[in-house]
Amino acid sequence: MADDKFTVEAWLDAAVDAVGEIAESLGYEETQRGDRNAQVPTGRLGAYVPMLAHDASLHIGLIAEKDGLVQLTQALLGMDPSEEAPEPSDVADAVGEITNMLAGGVKTRLVEQDPEIKLGLPLFVDGKIELSGSMEARTAQVTMGTVNAAILVLRTPK
Repeated sequence: MADDKFTVEAWLDAAVDAVGEIAESLGYEETQRGDRNAQVPTGRLGAYVPMLAHDASLHIGLIAEKDGLVQLTQALLGMDPSEEAPEPSDVADAVGEITNMLAGGVKTRLVEQDPEIKLGLPLFVDGKIELSGSMEARTAQVTMGTVNAAILVLRTPK
């Protein structure tokens, strides 16, 4: 297994590729992939799924503004956008599930290079993410329907 296949960019590429499938499953016809490697966003909500691979431990995250996460939740739950907004706990659960789908899509794309990739449980975060010294971070802006979001990969080499 070549370690160069598991750069933080490779993980980000797999995550960005998985977004299209997720958007389609949520009923969004249009998915756009925007700016890559922008600064790590602050002041946003989102969920992260830890992953363990041969050469690294990492987190795959999906973050957006609160209204965007509500829209994604409504799409996942099959709600009409005109319905009353879901409870914050429902948003946290739904966004965690969507991020879990994202992590599963990443694993599917990289499992041939590392069949031992393991997924953890999603964690919803409301606050600033601080990176530790050896951690690498990459982001990609994505749009699902009208929801602007960011995919975030945080990687710590073993």
